[in-house]
Amino acid sequence: MDEVQKITTIHIVPAFFCGIISAMFSYGTFGFKNELIASLIGIVVIYLIGQYCQRNFKESIDGFSQWFMTGIMPFGFTWFIVWVIFFSYAKFIPFI
Repeated sequence: MDEVQKITTIHIVPAFFCGIISAMFSYGTFGFKNELIASLIGIVVIYLIGQYCQRNFKESIDGFSQWFMTGIMPFGFTWFIVWVIFFSYAKFIPFI
């Protein structure tokens, strides 16, 4: 597997879980609704994953623009889509 594909996969998998947790915060599963905390979770996770990838794949990432296209964009799209889907169908999902 190419290193660019590994970087993208490393960003997409946590984005899925961040989307679920963000939907849970938006819906009020934890006893309160707060979209700001839901957004901050994603921002903190993308920063931590970016630092991890920068340390381990520094020869494959040639700056911010490449990390933006191989990391931030897939994370952002996946996180937002999962967040919206789980928030929209929260009444039908048993754990939310």
